[in-house]
Amino acid sequence: MKDYYNILGVTPQDSEEDIKRAYKRLAKQYHPDVNKSPDAESKFKEINDAYENLTKPQNKGMFFDEPADLWSSFFGRKTSPFANFENFFRTSANVHRTQQITINVDWLTMILGGEKIVSIGRQIQLKIPPLSQNGQTIHIKSSNEDIFITLQAVLPKELTKKQKELLSKIQNNED
Repeated sequence: MKDYYNILGVTPQDSEEDIKRAYKRLAKQYHPDVNKSPDAESKFKEINDAYENLTKPQNKGMFFDEPADLWSSFFGRKTSPFANFENFFRTSANVHRTQQITINVDWLTMILGGEKIVSIGRQIQLKIPPLSQNGQTIHIKSSNEDIFITLQAVLPKELTKKQKELLSKIQNNED
């Protein structure tokens, strides 16, 4: 039988708010996108399982490791006659995530377009369209994640004489 309190580092006397704080801290620490250790994903799932079991009112006080443990506690048999159906009703821990970040992009890339490598727990290559506006948001969607990337234009502190001449020509529509 799993000790869900121990997994989250809390006690049965702790409040639901304490349990929630412990869960958030551990989930952030062991999230597979952040923690690259080999056991991070299994630890993350274990933390989610513990939190789910400790926060559902109908589950409090019933900390059975497997459905067969519940069956054996009532009928003295380790194997449930419904063992083949148990996996059918289990749900996976696929959670749809949403991330929102702001990145700095140099002003020429904002005007001309280009590509930029962005790190969000993993690296993605972001295509920045030409004539992007400051504050524009690019939406990247995958099967279990929505990423919203806001572009923040970075202007140069100084321009060379040649850069000033070129920009003046563009401003005045000169060839």
